[in-house]
Amino acid sequence: HSFPTRRSSDLATREYAALKRFDGVNAVSEPLAEVLLRSGIAAHAISNGVELNKFYPALDLNHIRALRANFGWPPDAVVVLHTGVLRNLKNPIEVVTGFRASELSRSGFLVFAGDGPLRAECERAAGGVSNIVFLGQRRDVPDLLRTADILISASSSEGLSNALLEGCASGIRVLATDIPPHRYIQKMFPDQVRIFGRGDRKSTRLNSSHLGIS
Repeated sequence: HSFPTRRSSDLATREYAALKRFDGVNAVSEPLAEVLLRSGIAAHAISNGVELNKFYPALDLNHIRALRANFGWPPDAVVVLHTGVLRNLKNPIEVVTGFRASELSRSGFLVFAGDGPLRAECERAAGGVSNIVFLGQRRDVPDLLRTADILISASSSEGLSNALLEGCASGIRVLATDIPPHRYIQKMFPDQVRIFGRGDRKSTRLNSSHLGIS
């Protein structure tokens, strides 16, 4: 379950009404449990977890370069990775336009691992540039994370993002939108996670600069 948006408010109202019929509800994060409690739903948090035998940092720089060679990626470019379904809730088009407007677009490399209804629109927004690639569905996301420099999420709503947790477990930096579940993960990994405001393309550039990669 994720935080309701204005577009999904009617659906959320119906879902909340159904949840109130249960004696207890498990939420995937403390922020979501708090939202449910405020709505009169008996909820407690059992947070999502990560398989640490799959998601772990690269061994060293040689390991990263070997993975990049296998993927055909530039060995020294800053690689920004987006994982997940390309749909409205994830705002992948904002990731494309934000990247193209940032300083990273000159020397960075943006990778989308995942498919969805907005893929064609994302590809049009990318304009055919060679440093934005769409991989479709992948089974090697742990290796993609190990070879990336940054994981980015522009989601407008989440329960508790497994993608961000996996990125943090993989030892890479994370740029994520300013929503409660992302701020919750930032508190867990303050040295890895940076928050930016949705719709502010300059935010991505500024956060990239703060990370020392612009």
